[in-house]
Amino acid sequence: DTPRRVLFTFAADETGHTITLRGTGGTGQAQSETIAGTTAGTVASVLDYKTVTSISISANSTGAITVGTNTVAASGPVALCTMSSPNRSS
Repeated sequence: DTPRRVLFTFAADETGHTITLRGTGGTGQAQSETIAGTTAGTVASVLDYKTVTSISISANSTGAITVGTNTVAASGPVALCTMSSPNRSS
């Protein structure tokens, strides 16, 4: 499966709370990030996750928090040919 961004949908105002997301990236490396709680709405992680191993919140949530994924992920590196030049004449 492709690593993806993790979505957090807040049903209530979670401003002032932080959510810690831990898991693995596309090559199996451990990674984590902190998501700031916001008013009702959806926030996406910055990193792409292949697996999620834990999610924790800094205090009791004000309302329901739904966690899911979407189809958005960063693209892998692309090798560029350093031998070509746009100004080269044939």
